[in-house]
Amino acid sequence: MVSLKRKFSALALSIVLIGGGIAAGAPAYATDPPVDKEAALTQFRAVLVTRGAVDDVAEFDAFNTQQRADLASYLVGETNVSLDPPADATWDTNGVATYGNFRWGLPAETETALARNSSNDVSIWGTQWFSFMGIKLIEVKNSMTYTLTYNSSTGTRPTAIKNHSCLVTLDTDIFAEVTSEKNSSYPDGWEARAQCKVTIKRGLPVPWGIIVTSTTEGLHTIRGDNMGSVVWNSFTVN
Repeated sequence: MVSLKRKFSALALSIVLIGGGIAAGAPAYATDPPVDKEAALTQFRAVLVTRGAVDDVAEFDAFNTQQRADLASYLVGETNVSLDPPADATWDTNGVATYGNFRWGLPAETETALARNSSNDVSIWGTQWFSFMGIKLIEVKNSMTYTLTYNSSTGTRPTAIKNHSCLVTLDTDIFAEVTSEKNSSYPDGWEARAQCKVTIKRGLPVPWGIIVTSTTEGLHTIRGDNMGSVVWNSFTVN
């Protein structure tokens, strides 16, 4: 999604320059992206349209005045929320946290639980997503394939990591660049563990990239057990 968003970078830069958001001699790195809120909302909707997210566009068009204001405040950096839910967020029984109009989901998936192939490899993954009023802004995915080996003395345990991947599956935040890279993966007793380092750089997009105003780093961790099931899926800010 970074390349898609960069299609609108020239528009964002023009908005800033024409609107006088950056005065002559002003520092390139500001506390907040100096972008007009209505222009930010227009740009955000354009990204949804270009991505072909018909349902998200309909959801956006149905926003009331307060919801539009809340989304605009987030987009221009006035509301400081990210992949890590605030401490006072409310959690439901499905692992979804809510804070105002923002929601966080921490689903865990098992690709081949118990249906192992001849080599006893199992594949699991966990995703972390962050949304506003049902429109996903950021989603990352941590996937791991590991080998289960039976031993008459110790039973069945993870013995090797066959594959580990870290992906940014969605980034609709027009003023953020999200990356995810492998941090570590290893068998650990009765479990296999895999971590991805996720970096979110927010700021002002320009034709050659982004003028960074804030950076958030965290670890996305999944753990699978000796039955091939996900037993842990979390995101913690460094």
